[in-house]
Parts: sequence; structure tokens; C-alpha cells
Amino acid sequence: MLLKEVATKYYNFLAKVGASEDDSFMESEASEIFTPNVKKIVNGVCVADGLGSLLASLREARKNVFPWSSTALGDDGLCVDTEKNIATLCYELSATGMGTFLVMKNLKVIDGKISNIYEVYNKKAEEVASNSR
Repeated sequence: MLLKEVATKYYNFLAKVGASEDDSFMESEASEIFTPNVKKIVNGVCVADGLGSLLASLREARKNVFPWSSTALGDDGLCVDTEKNIATLCYELSATGMGTFLVMKNLKVIDGKISNIYEVYNKKAEEVASNSR
């Protein structure tokens, strides 16, 4: 599977997780997208080590900030590095009780599946300014 296809599948999966009342699809779809040993690093901290841990972190996010939505930045919010097998997603994330963030994710892809996720969340400057008043 091409890097762009893997990244798009991941983005659509997260959108579905953030919008759907039912999460019964998560295991079957996740097994098509991620390696069993997938690791997720958020702002420098490992938050998931393995597919089960990743799904648990998504379920925890659903409990805390459901629903959420995202809007790709630029044409599709995606660029790929075929030499390093990395796809980068950039988007704006809005979540209940959390606010709006600019998000960048680097997805390391091995054999058509995501093996590593490196995420950086930045609170939007307008929200930071309004919260400090």
C-alpha cells in the first residue's frame, strides 16, 4: 500500500473514532492499519506500546473528549517521504472540552502498515491568548 493511502486510511479511521457512537469497528479496522507492535509518541511521551495499548488510549480519549473533528491543512494536509517511508499529516483538531489544536503526525510505515506514530499538539494561539486574559 502506498504511503499516501496508509496515511489517508489512518486519518479517516481517527475521524470515524471521533465521530461514531459505536466503537465496535476499531479492532478490525486497526489491524489493517497498524503493526501489532505499533508505538505512539505524543509530545515526546510514549502513550501506547502495542496495538492493544493504542486502542485503549483511543477509547480513553473517547471517554474524555468525544466527539472530535479534524480539518486537513493545505490541500490534503499530507506529505510523504518515500525514502524514509514516512507520511506526515497536518490538521486542525477540535475536541469537546479540549479546544482546538494544530496537530502534526509523522507516521512510519513498514510493509504497508503504521509501525510508529509521532504526534505534536499545539494549542491554537488565539485560544492561548483568550485563556490568559
